[in-house]
Amino acid sequence: MATLAEMRARVRKLIDDTDSNPLNADADVDDALKTAQFEVAQLVVGTGSNLFDTEVTKTSSSTGAIDLSVEKPLKVSYVQFVIGTQRLQVQPARKTDWVAKLLTPMSMVVGYVARPAFPATSGDSFLWGATSAEMPTFDKLMAVIAANELWANANERPHAALEMREQKLREAAVESINIPSWTVMPLISSTRYPTGRYAGFQWTSLTRDSVQLVYE
Repeated sequence: MATLAEMRARVRKLIDDTDSNPLNADADVDDALKTAQFEVAQLVVGTGSNLFDTEVTKTSSSTGAIDLSVEKPLKVSYVQFVIGTQRLQVQPARKTDWVAKLLTPMSMVVGYVARPAFPATSGDSFLWGATSAEMPTFDKLMAVIAANELWANANERPHAALEMREQKLREAAVESINIPSWTVMPLISSTRYPTGRYAGFQWTSLTRDSVQLVYE
């Protein structure tokens, strides 16, 4: 896992800004890396991969809300209703598809991908996933995206080599998500396996850091 200092050096090397008086201050490089970090994270969740999913058990409030302000999800992957040792999948609903909130506290499991945290100091590492997975392709892609942004900010003509490298790394990043022995599969329609309807309610996201249990 690359540290913030190492990523700054990678970005500067890509745009040939490595002398003792660099054109780009650390703050500028960090801003570009923050954007790149989220772009790579969005690429991961956009594929539908559950490689970085984390589970948390929660009890909904008396208004049917599940507070996720501690978890800070980038994406809520699934919500499950717990009965003893069984879990029932709860189907998602759009904000306009429900008529009433579920007002009974319920034991729930929420699967989510956390928003990536930017390193606090130059010696801290960029972490991918709750288990701090070693993902060198993601590190390289983040550096190239940041380098391209800084290059464009300097009003330079498009850097063909950087743009080509970014495209290849994007393709490699998507491929690396499908690790040996399993493949990302699309969600199965509930009309074929209607387990999601057994819960009797659905979930929706009314705020960024919470889930709301509702009746359709």
